[in-house]
Amino acid sequence: MANIVIAFPKMEDAIGIKNLLVRNGYPVTAVCTSGANVLSTIDDYNDGIVVCGYKLTDMLFSELRANMAGDFEMILLASAGKISDADCGNRDGGNRTDGYPDYAWLDKTTLMRKDVVANN
Repeated sequence: MANIVIAFPKMEDAIGIKNLLVRNGYPVTAVCTSGANVLSTIDDYNDGIVVCGYKLTDMLFSELRANMAGDFEMILLASAGKISDADCGNRDGGNRTDGYPDYAWLDKTTLMRKDVVANN
């Protein structure tokens, strides 16, 4: 089973996500509120998943992603507005016509938009 690290600026939010995962059979390695704590935690492991919000206490998800080593992937949980406002669209010159930014440069980041998840 992959190492799962949960990171949100509010500890109660992070613990809520952790409890949801644990109830469904996914063990959680660590719960963090800062990007520095996440980076320190994942240094002890070779691979896994970081589930995080858009902004932590000390950095944005994009800075955390840029500093993640090894084979860790990221799942970003954020509102549609935050994801649309993120400085991560069309960096490769792509031109999507479906109204969503082109996130191709976020090679190991999964973006979960509440409006998309709710409709599926």
